[in-house]
Amino acid sequence: MRQQTFVARRKGTWERLETLVAAAARRGVRRLGAPEIAELGRTYRATTSDLAFARGSEYEPQIVEYLNRLVARSHGYVTDRLPRAAAHVYATSSRATFR
Repeated sequence: MRQQTFVARRKGTWERLETLVAAAARRGVRRLGAPEIAELGRTYRATTSDLAFARGSEYEPQIVEYLNRLVARSHGYVTDRLPRAAAHVYATSSRATFR
């Protein structure tokens, strides 16, 4: 796939991940809703896949560097904080549903 086509198709996902990471940094992951938490995980996985594809396709260093920085910024929220936040949302919603 040509680099220009790749960027045009995937740019929306990267921008959404940036928005979710900014919200998590500002408010904390636990304050994100369940749909946002799930979307954060999905967009992170999609972006890591895009990073691998861009590296393998030897796209311009600026694209690879941008994706690498985005994945690095997102990593802590997804691997450390996200599982605890998801558990918190699940526990909170489960109690409300049970009652």
